[in-house]
Amino acid sequence: AQNEESADAIIKGSILNINTSPLSYRANTLVAEERAMMILEVSFREKESGKTIWSSKNVTGQVDYKMENNINMYPMTRKNALIKLADDTAEKAFNLMMSGF
Repeated sequence: AQNEESADAIIKGSILNINTSPLSYRANTLVAEERAMMILEVSFREKESGKTIWSSKNVTGQVDYKMENNINMYPMTRKNALIKLADDTAEKAFNLMMSGF
């Protein structure tokens, strides 16, 4: 369905936690690698009855990534890593959801 009004079921999710942490440092104390982690709460409900078809409060994902030598690139590097993390974790949630059918 293209919109919620015409849908038979609705998937909703919330980010419960997201964080980044350093994995390694360069000799000059700049971060060389980081890990981003995410925990999602996801539910798949039948629209008409409100019945939960599937849900999880603990869909986790993580991505490790290298940081550039240039600290001005850190925000873009983290943004790209978080986009990948969001995509990968959403795909994991979908696969978990569909494995029950």
